[in-house]
Amino acid sequence: MGCIKFIVYGILFLIITSFISTHKVLASILFFLAVGLVITFKWFMPRWNQGSVEILEGPQNQVSAQTLGELLMLTPSEFEVAVAQLLQKLGYSNVQVVGGAGDLGVDIVCWDDQSQKIVVQCKRYAPGRRVGSPDLQSFLGMMTIHHQAHSGIFVTTSTFSQPALDLAGQHPVTLIDGNQLTQLLHKDPGIEKFIPE
Repeated sequence: MGCIKFIVYGILFLIITSFISTHKVLASILFFLAVGLVITFKWFMPRWNQGSVEILEGPQNQVSAQTLGELLMLTPSEFEVAVAQLLQKLGYSNVQVVGGAGDLGVDIVCWDDQSQKIVVQCKRYAPGRRVGSPDLQSFLGMMTIHHQAHSGIFVTTSTFSQPALDLAGQHPVTLIDGNQLTQLLHKDPGIEKFIPE
């Protein structure tokens, strides 16, 4: 078997060297394309996996917050993990925290029980700072155009302005304010599943 591999590799080497000697420009272009693909792959893959569900596993990555005050004490990254943990408890699958610089308007990606893609935006705002219509417009645009999600969930520790509430009523997005969030944190996940309409 090893002898056959050696012969096959030898033939491939001869074919490639013959091609390079007769098609130098095309071979150079293919070489640079291959190098570019390798570099892109090496750069892109760690970022693709950076927010995978593993971030939610292990005791060092568990966030415990049960009250609005505790949620407000979390860092933005910890808040995203807390919301992701809640979504897992509520029955969403393949929950991935993808937030951070360059998150393209989405902090969490998950799938519902009908295998529909759901994207989530998390805003840990102090009381009194409302999520406005511009925040929601940006989220809706990224949800629809870039992420091509079935629906979205916008979670905040604060509240939503009336224009944001009105806009949400026209799109497949569920708004969860601070009071609703703390209620969900205390709810038995087996009783009722939270699914965006």
